[in-house]
Amino acid sequence: MFRPFGRHSRVGWAVTGSEGRVSPEVVSQTGNASGGSTVIQAGGNVTVHGHVSAVPVDQPVESVPLPPGIGRRPSPPGAFVGRVAELARLDAAAAGRGAVVAVHGPGGVGKSALVARFAGLRADRFAPVWWITADSAGALRSGLAEFALALTPRVAGLGPAQRAESGVRWLASHDGWLLVLDDVTDPAHAALLSDPVRTGTVVVTSRVGGWRGTATVAVDPLPRDEVVELLCRLLRQEWPEADLTGAAALCDELGGQPAAIDRAAAHLARHRLPPSAYLARLARFPGWTPAASSDSVPLLVARFHASPDHEERCRIVWELARSGTTAAREALRSLTPRHAIEQLTIREALEF
Repeated sequence: MFRPFGRHSRVGWAVTGSEGRVSPEVVSQTGNASGGSTVIQAGGNVTVHGHVSAVPVDQPVESVPLPPGIGRRPSPPGAFVGRVAELARLDAAAAGRGAVVAVHGPGGVGKSALVARFAGLRADRFAPVWWITADSAGALRSGLAEFALALTPRVAGLGPAQRAESGVRWLASHDGWLLVLDDVTDPAHAALLSDPVRTGTVVVTSRVGGWRGTATVAVDPLPRDEVVELLCRLLRQEWPEADLTGAAALCDELGGQPAAIDRAAAHLARHRLPPSAYLARLARFPGWTPAASSDSVPLLVARFHASPDHEERCRIVWELARSGTTAAREALRSLTPRHAIEQLTIREALEF
């Protein structure tokens, strides 16, 4: 976006668009560029490197054209199996202007992965695709405010509520877009947006029911053979020669939840462990899950050394063991036990 300023501006226009040259009759001033454009003034000409179109500075946000490349959605699932029927139902329900679809089911069953897959398969149908984690009304407003800011930096000076309203006005005056409201906890929150805005497509994911008057796609647990296939695919993507011993039993133990399967596969691939090793740890430590970050390791080590209580120190050892990261294992090896029970606990933790 090129916004003229100062007393030498002849016309109140912002310049956006593809590479082009703007004559002195249109613009004659010094300006700033954002949105990826570079503006160079030499003599009587202004050369703009980037996409060019003339947009009035005071133009309403809802009439701002969609900038190229605008969109936000999570990365596609590392592996995707099954869900043929669910994808077909979602595709049919999302057809047509003003569609609102609620994809609902238990936590961890793969609702978000299903919608991400749908958005990827239908990327040519929607522009833009904007993904909002909408687990509260505040989070929904924040996501809409970020959308407005992505459309135009002009709204940066507005408050969050005003930016959110600008995003809603843009959606209400355009079609062809897909808005995903992920992890909605109250249907009333989604209704704040979907009721007044019926020009594009809104897809909601939620663990709750109560979607009266809204098209729904139920997502149930995957069949056992597809769950096992998912684990094997994820594991072999990172570790082609993976030992898959115990894959089916591990999937059963994890309840067939794709989210848990994904975490398990990442942990096994990182540490080059067969599924049977994960099973053994679950048997020893029910409810154990690998952590995705090593950020807490230094804090846990400091707490271990500071605590005078051997039971507390043993609990910290298991917290480190649960993380499953390289940093945590190195930290376990560095601990100095004060009691025999701590030494035994550390030894057992390092076995996995």
